[in-house]
Amino acid sequence: MGDRVSGLIAARELRGFRLRDAHQDVRGWDVLAGDGTRVGTVEQLLVDPKSRRVRYLAIVLGDGARRRAVRRRRVLAPVGLARRLDGRRTITLDVPDAARLAAMPAIRNRPVTRADEDAALAALGVRPPATGDGDRYAGAGFDDRWLFGTAAADTN
Repeated sequence: MGDRVSGLIAARELRGFRLRDAHQDVRGWDVLAGDGTRVGTVEQLLVDPKSRRVRYLAIVLGDGARRRAVRRRRVLAPVGLARRLDGRRTITLDVPDAARLAAMPAIRNRPVTRADEDAALAALGVRPPATGDGDRYAGAGFDDRWLFGTAAADTN
């Protein structure tokens, strides 16, 4: 059952979804590990269509020159681990170092599955809460306030 499609949708593909403020769009921004090492770039925002909230960042690992030279390797990072760096088009992930991200499982070019989510969370030491209401995204690992503020999305 772990191969079941999660239902997450890339923000650009979700009809009527937009971030409240264009300055909240972190796609294309540099990503740093907790030790300050540049680890990659935000490629996509993955949204839970039920809540219409960003749940993961899809990050392309490696520096710019290297990404062009080798096959692109993408990983999932829960939005609650991301923090904006003031005045810069850069975010930092609450992970100790680049090695932790480098060891993460790559996501493939297909819809994200629950198994993809579970593998990413396990690699980062984040556990989804076991809630009676089944809200898989209720925990701190999915709290988007550090990245987007209190109300990130609007719908049209």
